[in-house]
Amino acid sequence: MNSHVLTLEDNNTQHQIRVGDELLVKLPALPGAGFRWTEEAAGASILQHQSTTYAPQTGHQASAAIGAATLQRFTYRAATPGTVELKFRYWRSWQGEGSIEKRFRTVIIVI
Repeated sequence: MNSHVLTLEDNNTQHQIRVGDELLVKLPALPGAGFRWTEEAAGASILQHQSTTYAPQTGHQASAAIGAATLQRFTYRAATPGTVELKFRYWRSWQGEGSIEKRFRTVIIVI
């Protein structure tokens, strides 16, 4: 089993992983200001969502402070072969579509 890490720099890219591999998507967020990443689309039978967590961004001096920048981390396990498009939106969900600030998209090919 291998682990693969994707970041905001991997937006609009394609990656190949193997069944059993772990995929970690780490995206910068400001949950204290109400902004979070939400998964828009994925193939649950191909990539199984394991967890969503938050962690301080490295390199930020006050990373433990309330409202500080964090990394929102989505962890998946490649379950079956196939191709899936992972899509996320960065927004304040209660404000609706007009609050979307960014989108992240990647194509994952599981072999």
